[in-house]
Amino acid sequence: KITPKMPTGVIWSADNIIQQLVSVNGNVFVELRNITFTNAPRALDFKIGVQGNIHNCVFSMGNTHTAIMLDSTSSANIFNNTFHDNGVAVNASQVMGLQNNIFSTSVNSILSLTSQDNVTNNLFISEPSNNILGSSNIIGAVGAAEFVSESSLDFHLKTNSPAINVGLYIVGLDILDNSTVDLGAHGGARADTIPNITSGFIATSTGNLASNLDLNLSWT
Repeated sequence: KITPKMPTGVIWSADNIIQQLVSVNGNVFVELRNITFTNAPRALDFKIGVQGNIHNCVFSMGNTHTAIMLDSTSSANIFNNTFHDNGVAVNASQVMGLQNNIFSTSVNSILSLTSQDNVTNNLFISEPSNNILGSSNIIGAVGAAEFVSESSLDFHLKTNSPAINVGLYIVGLDILDNSTVDLGAHGGARADTIPNITSGFIATSTGNLASNLDLNLSWT
């Protein structure tokens, strides 16, 4: 049973909701990707033997709320997600994998894991040190993730982000440039390639001869 049915590529938000946005029960395998979750006490709740993949999603639930909760009988591959401003990002006793994620400004990034095996290549920005788990992690200073706009939930990476080309190969090369996987929701082989609308272009010419004309195009 999955409640409610989720479309992909959307922002799923709820004000005044008292439970989780998505609850999955039973011995099933589910895949959730390319969804932004905001404004609820809990985004995902897996119970009673659920297995699944959770990837290329954004979780920004608020600093008293939980993004992902897996009960002791459930597990998931959690990779290439961006967790920003959560009370708890991931609460699980076991995971099949936890890789290539960005954890930013959580009260608790990872709780309850009994093993840190397969927890690798995550970026922690402004996170509590006692919850930075696993190996081959990247630890960044406050604001060092270099997101385009946290306030508007645009977690695309700027060109100087430490999350670029440092991921672990899981299901393929990075879809953007066929190179090493970027971290976060906009990296990896299954990221959404549809970009945000860009405006405010400025075109400037650096020469005045038609045979030798360079044109620079810039935008915010």
